Amino acid sequence: MDRKLSKQSCSSDKGEPHVSRRDAIKGGTMFAAALMTGYGGGVIATASAATAANADPYPFPDLSGKTITFVDYGGAGARAMEEAYTRPFAEGTKVTILHDAPFEPAKVKAQVEANQVTWDVVNGDPLTSISFCHDGLLEPLDPSLLEGIDPKYHSGTCVVPVDTYASVLAYDSSKFADNPPASWADYFDTKKYPGKRGMWTAIYLNQLEIALLGDGVAPADLYPLDIDRAIAKLDSIKGDIVFYDSLSQSQEQMVAQSVVMSNAAAQRARAATDNGAPFKPVWNQAVLAWECYGIPKGSPNKEAAVELLKYMATPEAQSRVAGLLGMGSTSKNPVPVANLSANQQLWLPSTENTKDAVTMNPEWWATHYDEAVAKFTAWIAG
Repeated sequence: MDRKLSKQSCSSDKGEPHVSRRDAIKGGTMFAAALMTGYGGGVIATASAATAANADPYPFPDLSGKTITFVDYGGAGARAMEEAYTRPFAEGTKVTILHDAPFEPAKVKAQVEANQVTWDVVNGDPLTSISFCHDGLLEPLDPSLLEGIDPKYHSGTCVVPVDTYASVLAYDSSKFADNPPASWADYFDTKKYPGKRGMWTAIYLNQLEIALLGDGVAPADLYPLDIDRAIAKLDSIKGDIVFYDSLSQSQEQMVAQSVVMSNAAAQRARAATDNGAPFKPVWNQAVLAWECYGIPKGSPNKEAAVELLKYMATPEAQSRVAGLLGMGSTSKNPVPVANLSANQQLWLPSTENTKDAVTMNPEWWATHYDEAVAKFTAWIAG
């Protein structure tokens, strides 16, 4: 296994639903990778990791002489994870942390099945987490690791949910300043709000959820998703949709003002506004998703890896990711993020912004992913 030359040392369930294996893992991780590695705004703030570690109230254990191989998606997201999590943890515990990228589900499976595990902590989305736990590819974790995590983010017994991101309605405030849209129903109202709408050709920005919300389904009644009803609602404005094939294209659409609204990743929309796009978010009915971290079954450094997951679950550590990369916290009691600009605060999935948001249901998606993707893809092509 090749390892990136990034080294840190302080010395300088079986009861879960069956998952469609073929595409569900690949699909979820594709979105997380697209969000994290290509984040157009890059790391949006900087902080001294040494200062953060010294000021951190966490009771770091002494892990001198131990090593953890930490795997994520690379890019700006990986730099933020290092700044927020692994470097302060290495400095506080004297552990050595090696970084590897990108995370690939097939490699986890191959390592576990060959009993040659070299990865200790791996990044993933809730669908991957549920699948891996079901298949015995991740170490079961003590439930105490989740005590400080908001239950709505729980994703099985093998991972710690860490950072949140959101699908939001982003709108051109120069077009609708006097009467801005307020919900997904307005995204679908092309008479009241004329103009083109941006939408990803991949299903990973909760297009089925937003279609049902736009069709009047109450958030509490979203799941199980009525796929056919959602597709019919999407089809009602297909002529006004400008599809984009990547998250970077969604930013370009907003900067060019070739759309008046977009079904957008909040981080990407914020990056577009940094480049002059006059867009603002509608947080009402935004759909929240999140990242998870787990330990491959048979990790040679399980005990040290568990300690890192404990640290990543703390609101203090998570607040640094919010400041660095614009992601929200999964903590029951998140720590406010200091020194953010007004625009960063506007697009941050903070507790205040997401009080009327909807949480994605990974169990439903794990079970119905293939059907949903097949129907959505057929609609795109039709």
